[in-house]
Amino acid sequence: MKILFYNPVPSQQRFTPFEAMRGSPFFRRPNYDALRLARLSRGHDFFYCDEHIETVSDITPDLIVVNVPLNLARHVENLIGSEWPEASVVCYGVFPTLFPKETMGFCSATVTGDIGAVWSQILGDHAKGKLAGMYQASKPAHFNVDRKMESKFGFTPFFSQLRTSYGCLCKEQHRDYCFENVMYRNPARWNLKKAVEAVAAIKRKVVFVLDDDFLSDPDYR
Repeated sequence: MKILFYNPVPSQQRFTPFEAMRGSPFFRRPNYDALRLARLSRGHDFFYCDEHIETVSDITPDLIVVNVPLNLARHVENLIGSEWPEASVVCYGVFPTLFPKETMGFCSATVTGDIGAVWSQILGDHAKGKLAGMYQASKPAHFNVDRKMESKFGFTPFFSQLRTSYGCLCKEQHRDYCFENVMYRNPARWNLKKAVEAVAAIKRKVVFVLDDDFLSDPDYR
């Protein structure tokens, strides 16, 4: 099966043929969920298309997965209508999680929460020709990734992404404004030994601790 993961970006960051790449290379990296789904899709042909570095792919996929941020819902809706009107399209991300009914109006299936937790079910249902209209993910899972797409021309080769936890550690009064709380209602943490092994396996790396609440558990960090 051919699977296309499509990552949309705002117009000011989109690739324009014959023009220089836009934006800081630090942010020009593959969508992290695409790295996870590529690993979970072993045995299938997995393609990644990112508007930072390329235009819409000309392949004809069997299944399309689109990340839908809050500010790009209309762009994604128009894209699906113009490029893949008859295809099986699965949408996930912050907008589908907050507005699943609206998202179902322009795609085949909507995922609320972490797509990695329901990906095997989506693949199985698609193989049977019975995609559900909505998939509700519970606890996040699957931290391992396939990094081959990081070497695609246009992405920075100096930074490899890694996550060790999902979920919100904000104070109660701030949680409604946190995307982590929207996407991952039930926090999950990677086994520390496996996380250290994953860091060691990355050939070129600069390690940044992005979570400003790391003091919540110094032993884990």
